[in-house]
Amino acid sequence: MDMRRLLVQKTAAATAAATNTAAILFLPIKRPLTVSLHPLQKPQNPKPEPQEVGSPNLEATPSAAAAAFDRSLYNKESAFSILSTANLNINHCKDLLTHFNPHQFDSIFWEIHKYVNASTALKFFYFACESCSFRFTLRSYCVLFHLLVSKNLDSGARLLLIRLIDGKLPVTLRDDVGDLHKEIANVLADTYLGSDKFRNGIKGFDILVHVYASEFKNLGFDVTMDVFRFLAARGLVPSFKTCNVLMTLLVKANEPEKSYELKKRMVDCGVKPTLVTYSVLINGLMKLEKFDEVDCILKEMLDALKLYYMLQDKGFAANKVTSNALILGLCKVGKMHEAKLLVKSMLDKGIGLDTFTYNALIYGCCKDRLEAGLKLKEEMAEKGISPDIVTYNLLMHGLCNKGKMDNALMVWHEIRRNGLVPSVNSYGVMIGGFCNVGKLEEAIQFLPYVAPAEN
Repeated sequence: MDMRRLLVQKTAAATAAATNTAAILFLPIKRPLTVSLHPLQKPQNPKPEPQEVGSPNLEATPSAAAAAFDRSLYNKESAFSILSTANLNINHCKDLLTHFNPHQFDSIFWEIHKYVNASTALKFFYFACESCSFRFTLRSYCVLFHLLVSKNLDSGARLLLIRLIDGKLPVTLRDDVGDLHKEIANVLADTYLGSDKFRNGIKGFDILVHVYASEFKNLGFDVTMDVFRFLAARGLVPSFKTCNVLMTLLVKANEPEKSYELKKRMVDCGVKPTLVTYSVLINGLMKLEKFDEVDCILKEMLDALKLYYMLQDKGFAANKVTSNALILGLCKVGKMHEAKLLVKSMLDKGIGLDTFTYNALIYGCCKDRLEAGLKLKEEMAEKGISPDIVTYNLLMHGLCNKGKMDNALMVWHEIRRNGLVPSVNSYGVMIGGFCNVGKLEEAIQFLPYVAPAEN
């Protein structure tokens, strides 16, 4: 027992300050300290060899148990003294790593993580991986990630996550892990919820979703949405800013169904969509001519309109995207007068009109003010604003509903003259219009693909 105490005393003399802190750290612990394996992997307990009657069991002697206890305590104190300081001692790192396997380090790292210096830990992990090929457990990496985020070392946390996802870091995983991306999200959630040190916001999950959405587009947005769904199920929904960024990326990638699902999950999880959320979603759905989905969104947006005017009164600066979406919302419910007032407000504030603005106004005119809609198209040309395929489809739809097929046909030819390509909706509008007036032969001519007649 004297020799063991002498070993601990020599170690304490080399790192006096760290040992004093460690003594305080371990003082409240009432139970024996043991090195436990990673909770996700069951320890293998070999069966003891049968012993002869009367022969002593050396493994069960008090001196052997005390030696194991002292080694565990020494390893923990060594890890604490290295990782809790501001400067990393490389020589001590090499010695420390020889006494651990990944699961043993994981257990000790979790016990002392509240007192670890995040920057030092990052350097230690880098050294262990690069110089010693040490394969940390996934939980150890996730704890390090949260430590970095808690100290606002976002760049380091982001890079760590990228290298973990793309397989550039040596990692010890369970044998039954099938989906690495869900496992990363799962362990990040477990470590976040398991420590009060990390309960300082959801910035880490903002980084996680943003990394998948922006850095791993090659995986497809299915993976990003799977991660988002998993986090939402655990009650860890990213901030509305991150949700808006993800929605913008989904809209640009022509993923309207996923963007609509994202908005719904935001609402289900108590994250209230902002005007920016609605604006981005409506803008994307309009470009894809998903008018039914736009109708649903606009009904929700009417309440946001009241908030918009209230914010304007308090000095809120509107932008073009938000104003355009609100104009469309007003036009959809027939409030053309209010829409025109909002257009005037945009112009007064120096916010120029664009194709989307005119499309919204034309949409509002095509039901009962078709002539006004046609004049708006002429006004666009006068101001140098080019109509797009949505503009022409709206006008053709209004003309077809009025049975004015000759005028609709003129608009159709204008599409071609202006170098635009008719969309599937373009053909559908014209076919439906001619069918409604009983001109089936003319309708057939507008089929984009006509199957060859059978012999």
